[in-house]
Amino acid sequence: MQRLLLMFWLTFVGTACRAPDTSKVNAEGVFAVASLSFSRTLVGRERTLSVVVENRGRAATLLSFSTHAPFAVAPESLEVAGGGRAEVAVTFRPETVGEVTGRLTGSGVEGVATLNLSGEGVREETCVPSSPCVSALFDPESAGCVE
Repeated sequence: MQRLLLMFWLTFVGTACRAPDTSKVNAEGVFAVASLSFSRTLVGRERTLSVVVENRGRAATLLSFSTHAPFAVAPESLEVAGGGRAEVAVTFRPETVGEVTGRLTGSGVEGVATLNLSGEGVREETCVPSSPCVSALFDPESAGCVE
């Protein structure tokens, strides 16, 4: 009986004192924001924004990223130190006029996290000034001409 109690006690102490595995990335906490919205961008041009990724564990971990056109991500993978943060560049290059949505996927040891992406492609218009003493330029933010 004492032998059985001793084995039970050693098993309990051995499992209770084991440190929890914190080397895994919390897939829901990989991205510091829930979405990334690009302002209006001229078709054929590109706009790049950065997004912060976090490793909430104590050990370094490898994260992989992917998305689809008209969005791109760089780097496609990186190692983030335990408790560390890093930046990933997301580029929007519209191929057509109109609003576009997509997703950035981040994969770690523990799972997958997604980040919603959105942007709008606009075509540059030829702007005609209202008078000879005024110049007119196309403003992609308003998708119109500005004098």
